This record gives sequence, structure tokens and C-alpha cells, in this order.
Amino acid sequence: MAPEVIRQSMYDAQADVWSLGITIMELATGRPPLSEYHPMRAMFLIPKATPPRLDVKKHDPGMVRFLDRCLVMRSKERAKAHQLRTCLLYTSDAADERS
Repeated sequence: MAPEVIRQSMYDAQADVWSLGITIMELATGRPPLSEYHPMRAMFLIPKATPPRLDVKKHDPGMVRFLDRCLVMRSKERAKAHQLRTCLLYTSDAADERS
């Protein structure tokens, strides 16, 4: 859940961009951020904690940059959905290897 939604300050497409970032992070790591905490404690921490970040040594740099644009604490500074469409999610040749 996006920080602004937890704070009950607003809900718009920017909250969905945050959720997209969290979902991608969970797919990449196998667990959601703050999963070591009870769910209610995690919700309390989200608006106060530093946004989660993937380790660039373990994950594709393109994915790390994409998530860094999604997981910006202030919704007004977070990338818009149309801006993310032009981001490369992967920079490696992994897509070529699947062909």
C-alpha cells in the first residue's frame, strides 16, 4: 500500500505506480518489503521508512532504476505511468535469451 494511502491523504494513479513497484520487487525477491514484520507493523512503517530498494549487484540495473522511479515516497515526485512506459525494465540481453 502506498504511503499516501496509509496516511489517508489521497488516492490516485500514483498510488498504483507505488503498488506496481512493490509487486515487481516481490516478484524479483520472492517476498514483499518489510515481510519480517507483522502486517500491521509493516503498514505503520511504510510511511516512515526509506523506500525499499533492490540491490543492483543482484538484480538488473534497468529493473533497479525502474523501481527507483516507482518507489518514491512523495507521490508528486513519483514517475507517472506514461513516463514508465518509456523506461527499460531490463537492460541485459535476458529477453534475447528467451527467444
